[in-house]
Amino acid sequence: MLFAMVGYALFAQPRHWSNEEYWRYIFPGMVVGSAGDMAVMTGANVGVMMSVPPEMSGVAGAMLQVGFQVGVAIGLSIQAGLLTVQPGGLSNTANIHAAFYFQMGWVILWLLMFLTFFRMPKQSVSSEEDGAEQGPPTVVAEIPK
Repeated sequence: MLFAMVGYALFAQPRHWSNEEYWRYIFPGMVVGSAGDMAVMTGANVGVMMSVPPEMSGVAGAMLQVGFQVGVAIGLSIQAGLLTVQPGGLSNTANIHAAFYFQMGWVILWLLMFLTFFRMPKQSVSSEEDGAEQGPPTVVAEIPK
């Protein structure tokens, strides 16, 4: 998520969209930001799939994708609204900067929520050396031939 924030910060820097500004700000922002976004999306997908039983993975994956789509729709709607704050629409760089600063703030909000609410699961203790009580040994019966 830090890479995504860096990408949005770079997108908000140019004052004009010339060749020099593109290679200084936009291109590195696309590389760094999209790499960070893809790492977050992949990590979230793998984390959700690993945290549910196999028979529930389809439902969990569907719910996750719906959540992603709703979040994107809300974020892009707000960003599109910010492109009309000042007169001139897309030709006014103040509108573009406001839209990208909103996106950066949106990422910061979700990063803070993750850092606040994420908790590692407690590890179960399973050996005598770790202090766990062992149950009776498992007896495997042989089937006569």
